[in-house]
Amino acid sequence: MFGRSKEYYISEGNAQCEANQFEKALESYTKAIEMDRNDFSLFLTRGDVFSMLKEYNNAISDYSEAIKNPSFSEASKKNSIFSKAYFNRSNFYCNINKFKEAIDDISEYIRHNPDDTLGYNMKASYYCRAGDWDKAINEFSSSIKKSPNFDAYYFLGTINFDRQEYEKALSNFTLAYNLSPNNIRICDWMGETLCLLGRVKEAEKYLISAIKQESTAFTTYNYMGAICLDKKEFKNAISYLQKAISINDENPETHNALGWSYCKIGELEKGLSHIERAIKLGLKDSNTEKFLREAYSILTGKQPQKSIYDELLGYSDRYGAQMFPQSVLLSASSEQLEAMKLFAEIEQNKPQRHPYEHPRFSGYYDPLADNW
Repeated sequence: MFGRSKEYYISEGNAQCEANQFEKALESYTKAIEMDRNDFSLFLTRGDVFSMLKEYNNAISDYSEAIKNPSFSEASKKNSIFSKAYFNRSNFYCNINKFKEAIDDISEYIRHNPDDTLGYNMKASYYCRAGDWDKAINEFSSSIKKSPNFDAYYFLGTINFDRQEYEKALSNFTLAYNLSPNNIRICDWMGETLCLLGRVKEAEKYLISAIKQESTAFTTYNYMGAICLDKKEFKNAISYLQKAISINDENPETHNALGWSYCKIGELEKGLSHIERAIKLGLKDSNTEKFLREAYSILTGKQPQKSIYDELLGYSDRYGAQMFPQSVLLSASSEQLEAMKLFAEIEQNKPQRHPYEHPRFSGYYDPLADNW
């Protein structure tokens, strides 16, 4: 141990970080700090390691120690790169929900870097986290004035969307799309927003683009399923709605639409299973209830009494989740099943309502997060 220098422990800590041995790296950097507490860069380095371990309070403490060092102030005047310490500390504060402190730090970073759009976007994100949407909009707008950029347009669009300002959302999403037309996120949003504005033909282009890029957005597949169902492209509707359900199995309208799609191509058993699932999830739809009533009548040859019908709709402890007993389907004659197919063909020509929930994307702007 005798004779080992500060530089030795710094080099050891760097190697340990590269090997993801962060706990050991902390020990090495701490030994280096004990040898020279006036080297503010050591506190910044150890603070970064604390942040990797999500020990944000310790990271803030080390960064604060570095920033109050007179040498740091002098270095910042000569080279704005050191102002990145304010940027990083603002992120640590945000991670522990200290938004005022985060905003103060990122404002200091912007003072040193007035042309960096990332600073304005991060400040906007902190205002979003704090629930101050108007100030967030102002910061994103400032970012755009400095230099038009995808992130600012994109997140302005999401704020507009959450406020149900769909025309404004579409305008900002379009500007973002023009800067990055192959971005899956923006294709998802463009498609959904256009659907909500009733511009379905335009929406299809963006939804298909997102799907080709393997989108994971429930709404994208849900809306494409609805579009195909309205166009009577039932097999395509089934494909998209199945994918939607694989992402979110709790949407009653999606199960109902998938059930109808199966019924339209004569696959009654599959169709009824999804319609039953929709009712179990709380769907209230007169067309669906009428279909189940008539299907029961065709299979059994009699009109159900109200008590029996209630059991089929899932309101009885006796049947529970099995609202349309499999025993009825299995005992049906071929003539009865054919009658059901005929009934489905008749229903195919009747207008149906296909309501869809569109759970909004939630979240906040974080350019540092991998999931964005």
